[in-house]
Amino acid sequence: MFTGAASTQAKPDLSSPEFDGIWVGEPERIYGANLGEGNKSNLKRKFRFDINGPKGIVSEWKTDHWLRFWGIRNVVFNVASYETNAVMYQTVSGTDTDCTWVETWTFNLTKIDKDTLRAYYFRTVNNHDCEFPLEEDPVWTLAGSVILKKTKQ
Repeated sequence: MFTGAASTQAKPDLSSPEFDGIWVGEPERIYGANLGEGNKSNLKRKFRFDINGPKGIVSEWKTDHWLRFWGIRNVVFNVASYETNAVMYQTVSGTDTDCTWVETWTFNLTKIDKDTLRAYYFRTVNNHDCEFPLEEDPVWTLAGSVILKKTKQ
């Protein structure tokens, strides 16, 4: 039984303008299952968050342009915020040449100041109907953090 100090449960304001705007940054740290030291540098990416109330779009920089996550699907992330914190999240599913996968991204955002956010992100992929050798796990994760700066774009 919890015997700590009384607290109030946060009730997200799904239409809060606190996080509205365009935020851009590069990951500081990356961790993950099946992520070796050799391929961490390949996973360095630049993120862009376009947030408008309860909805957001996440994009990644590709050489000379921004590419939306799951590009052809026009996926919009859900945003729930309360005071200095927010969560952006989305789950999609698709089919590769040999099996079906489900992928979830969650970004936990916290405001450092009016122009700076720190985001902790988590990615989970479940290749649930793929055939893998017994020693391989069809589920893998990736986690990291990124400092995002508000832009005027």
